[in-house]
Amino acid sequence: GDLGYVASIDDKSHTGAAWLRLWLGEEKGFGYVNDEIPELAIAVLPDYRGQGIGTKLLRHILGTAKINYPAVSLSVQANNPVVRLYERTGFMKVPGSEVVNRAGEVSFNIVYEFVRS
Repeated sequence: GDLGYVASIDDKSHTGAAWLRLWLGEEKGFGYVNDEIPELAIAVLPDYRGQGIGTKLLRHILGTAKINYPAVSLSVQANNPVVRLYERTGFMKVPGSEVVNRAGEVSFNIVYEFVRS
């Protein structure tokens, strides 16, 4: 059930990645919502942020995920600037999911639900 993509500017220089993991059983990620919804992880190297790479990775992985899953979830730090990207894309905060993370900051879960016709 895992799926991922890598962004690169040439065959040797990777600039970012996005991947999904469907957590089952006892192992759960920080953004776990339920056994049917995979957790998204996404990262772009600092020198390449603000150039649309994260947006393209996010749209690409969501486009693929909607074929097999009802939604995608992730955990994000409340003060992370990427929260705005997730909100613009349509992610919604999971009520009551706020926790103090290992860094002593507040994190919460967000979910992007796919519209089924």
